Amino acid sequence: MLNLGSQFPRYDHTNTIFPAFCMQLNAQTFNVAPFHGMGNTGIATESIYSLTNNPAGIGSLTDVYLAIAYQPHFMTKELRTQDVYLGLSIKNVGALGLSIRNYGIQSVSSFLTANVSYARSFGEIFSTSVTANYHRYYVENYINDNSFSWDLGALIRMS
Repeated sequence: MLNLGSQFPRYDHTNTIFPAFCMQLNAQTFNVAPFHGMGNTGIATESIYSLTNNPAGIGSLTDVYLAIAYQPHFMTKELRTQDVYLGLSIKNVGALGLSIRNYGIQSVSSFLTANVSYARSFGEIFSTSVTANYHRYYVENYINDNSFSWDLGALIRMS
């Protein structure tokens, strides 16, 4: 019997595979008012507000939609959330979406997210989307950080 164990080095692949998946994650969460009434869910809805959770929901838009939201918080007038959503149907091609969300204390901090989305419906059952995100985190006299990310979305209509 031939023993080749001493001639060939043995590699532990766990150290080479898993570090490839380590990365810095940035996230901001915000749900629009219609989703608050549903327990902060909205991943399966189809409306202009789908831009916040699952942009595949704009794939079925048939017109131009614009939504503007402003929420002052109850603790102080300076703490607020501002949002703008734009959805544009492109006949036989899909839909484009733009959303800008800013949360923070006026002149002190800002957590800004801007998204550009493309969604497409494939028949009456399936929609997909791809989104490019820009994130900006700013606290006056402390930190200013920017990052980019991508999202993929899918929506299956069960009925």
